[in-house]
Amino acid sequence: TESSPFPPEMREHIWADRVKVRFKMKKEMDSYKEFLQEVEGGEAGLIHWCTEELGSTALRRIFQMPRSEVEEILTNRYGICPAYVAIMKCVVDQVANFGITKYDNDGRGEEELAFEKMLTFNRRGGFMLGIVRNDAE
Repeated sequence: TESSPFPPEMREHIWADRVKVRFKMKKEMDSYKEFLQEVEGGEAGLIHWCTEELGSTALRRIFQMPRSEVEEILTNRYGICPAYVAIMKCVVDQVANFGITKYDNDGRGEEELAFEKMLTFNRRGGFMLGIVRNDAE
């Protein structure tokens, strides 16, 4: 944090908000884990639920998020200060423009790298995961 471009009084607040977001998001992981445990048939059951019960249109919408929603979630759900939200908006802009900047994926581990490769941004649709193309897939 010493190399931060922010003034010392802001630096600590931003760092505290970063820790706060990570802590609250980690607490939410249990609900995702519970959902996955409730799906009968393990991975095959989850695939069946996504493709047969939801369908590709609903599945696509679940994994779609407008840029503005990131700010709303940070502010309303996690109670984050405007300074950290501004930093996250810059990160969102960077991710949205990966196709232009040609930055390499920097994920840690196979799952994170796979996620980064599937994540796309579309001006009309926001962030999307390229997991379905049409109703037949």
